[in-house]
Amino acid sequence: MSDKQKRLNMQTVQGKLCAELYEKHGEQVLETMSKIYGEYGEQLGLGLQKKSGSEGLEKAAAALQMMFDGAKLPAKAEFDGERIHWQGTLCPFGIENTKMEVCEAIMAMDLELTRKLVGDEVGARLCMEIEKSMARGEEMCKGTYYLK
Repeated sequence: MSDKQKRLNMQTVQGKLCAELYEKHGEQVLETMSKIYGEYGEQLGLGLQKKSGSEGLEKAAAALQMMFDGAKLPAKAEFDGERIHWQGTLCPFGIENTKMEVCEAIMAMDLELTRKLVGDEVGARLCMEIEKSMARGEEMCKGTYYLK
């Protein structure tokens, strides 16, 4: 393995697999990807919610930051009184410069995870907006969780 090649881990393998499946089969695979990643995110969120005892947007932002820090991701989540703003400079799935549709399908995991963190009543109204994405070739991923 050369110095420029990054060693694969399970997340980058999943990201590469999703990108390849999308390239080969198109939009028909996106619903399945979103469903599976969403279910996984819900399970992760339940576990993190039990661990952190968080509920509500402010505590969810703190739990997300704790998760980023624990995974040693160069990412942050901040609560501004109304919304959670998040950003990161490393895609754990390695889907930089691929397709935004794949990013959105995988990010169903983060949305469902955060819905569990804020609690079921509030979580049902939680939306996510992805403002920047490394999948589109941008320098970072950036977005917002907000209530509708």
